[in-house]
Amino acid sequence: MKPETSQLVEVCRTIGQKVPLWTQGAGGNVSVKTATGELLIKASGLRLDAVTERSGWVLFDYRKFLHQWEGIQTEEDYSAALGRCNLGNAEGTARPSMESGMHALLPRPWVMHFHSLAALLMAHELIEQPQAFADWFSRTAFGSLCSIGQQMPGLQLTDRLASDPEPGRSDFILLQNHGVVLHGESDPLQLLRRWSALEEAFLQRWGYAKAWENSLIPETPLEETLHFPDSAVFQAPLKQAIKTFNDHWVGKRGKIELSMFGPNPVGSELAWASALLQIAQPKLAALQAEIENQVGTLPTEIFRKGQS
Repeated sequence: MKPETSQLVEVCRTIGQKVPLWTQGAGGNVSVKTATGELLIKASGLRLDAVTERSGWVLFDYRKFLHQWEGIQTEEDYSAALGRCNLGNAEGTARPSMESGMHALLPRPWVMHFHSLAALLMAHELIEQPQAFADWFSRTAFGSLCSIGQQMPGLQLTDRLASDPEPGRSDFILLQNHGVVLHGESDPLQLLRRWSALEEAFLQRWGYAKAWENSLIPETPLEETLHFPDSAVFQAPLKQAIKTFNDHWVGKRGKIELSMFGPNPVGSELAWASALLQIAQPKLAALQAEIENQVGTLPTEIFRKGQS
């Protein structure tokens, strides 16, 4: 067993237990570059809270991937490269996360990507009030931060990171309508605590904390707005979960709970996240039409969807 495996499991479970504020369904991925020169990364299509020391992760030859990077031009090339660089695990059946390219290109050992709702709101405020956000963040002591506009997951996001040196120098990378990437040298749990503190400070400063503390059932139906790439990939169960909520719970008293969205865990968790985002920020941008229409057809997403 790799010495980093137990750390990876702890990090995955720490992130994976925060449903839906940090993760929904099988979304998110965590990796560490090992002392022996490999990338230990969460397997595709698996929930973060399901990773164990024996399963749920794979070894990835990230140096081989980087050597092949210039020749990767299409989504099919990207998917094939992930397969060629997959070193497997004890079970020999898992495939590395579709974001393995991003994890390989970022230079620090630890990379943690998850679909934080607060990160979407941060990216929104950074776009709407760039100077106010910059002034506020400059007075904090949480680390360095940058932001990237909407990108298709996988190849396009990896290519965007490859063309810009700023993310490689940042502790926190906001991904508009996607989530956040935490990027650290060591002690991933300490980095997660810093991010959690940053979220709390942001939600308080920008007036979102009260809305989420209440999370009351709305008087009007939820919209079927797609906020994440995963919302498009799992659009059918998401829309069914929103319909279930709108048919049975709109206008009633009480707080929103996961059980109100029906039995499908992926659709319910995505719908719960969507509800919290709509309550907090009705003006939050939707996923771009190009991403909405194409993300579900990516070879890497087709594989992940089949595993979920």
